[in-house]
Amino acid sequence: MTVLRHYSGGSRLSRHRHRGAYAAVVVAGGFVEAGDRGRHRLVAGMVAFHAEFEAHRDDFGEPQPWSWTSRSPAVRSCPPESSTPGR
Repeated sequence: MTVLRHYSGGSRLSRHRHRGAYAAVVVAGGFVEAGDRGRHRLVAGMVAFHAEFEAHRDDFGEPQPWSWTSRSPAVRSCPPESSTPGR
């Protein structure tokens, strides 16, 4: 499934996981994603790939709204990093 999403500048998605592997394409603007594979600044034209259940959070600090496309059947919340086993 492909979904076009729009977030306003200054918003944030807390740490979460997706049930299936997916790719997110940044269509406009940019954001910072921090997760299991580090912290990355993503801008228009870049693609982020995620494995199944890979945890990450998204910070949309851009002053203008932006959109991205993802393939993800479901999203699950996960505990803060300090509560995650093995951390």
